[in-house]
Amino acid sequence: MKHIMFYMTLNYPNNERFFEILEALSNEGVTYLELGIPVENPFMDGEIIQQSHDTVLKNGLKQAELIEVLKQIKEKFNFKIILMTYYAGVEKYDLLSHENLYDGLLCVDKSLTKKDLNKPIQLYPPKMDGLKMKEKLQNNETFAYVISGEGKTGSFDDVPTDYVDTIKNIRKFSDIPAFVGFGIKTKEDAETVFNNDADGVIIGTALMKEYIEGGIPGIKDYLKTFK
Repeated sequence: MKHIMFYMTLNYPNNERFFEILEALSNEGVTYLELGIPVENPFMDGEIIQQSHDTVLKNGLKQAELIEVLKQIKEKFNFKIILMTYYAGVEKYDLLSHENLYDGLLCVDKSLTKKDLNKPIQLYPPKMDGLKMKEKLQNNETFAYVISGEGKTGSFDDVPTDYVDTIKNIRKFSDIPAFVGFGIKTKEDAETVFNNDADGVIIGTALMKEYIEGGIPGIKDYLKTFK
């Protein structure tokens, strides 16, 4: 079975609108939700996601509110919840103490292992050597996050093809599902990646751009293109 996971920054643009977005995603049958936990310097992300982090932080997101939001998501929806953040976010919001509220945690600037939490998710950039990949796979649950090519989120005009070799190499060491992110925008992009042996795709900047330009109706129309 193939999966499409959509990204949204937690509480963006505010709490009320954020839950309206989640409702739209749920109504269209989305099963995987990647939640960006905002930090002051999301350096691996492009302008749209960086600005969303700034917006949420300016609204004054506190740890207690973040934990309450995660609890509400668990109660209201059936998403598999994947947290994506930086180590500053892990520490600031004490995320390792609340594993019951999510299904996986990706920390992009520090490789967390099973000594840190039960379900770490690792990043697999292009041209990773075999020994490093094998080590990461031993500390990876839920799925392997394969980066399509070098660059920041939202910086690609077309989907790179570096991920094809990365998936092939992952298959040598593990049967864990491989999800590809960075640069995927359309149904055609997703189909191409699936045809190259990916188990899932991750769409972030494109979804957020649809919301910025068209609000909830824009998101609904966009999601329908993936039917």
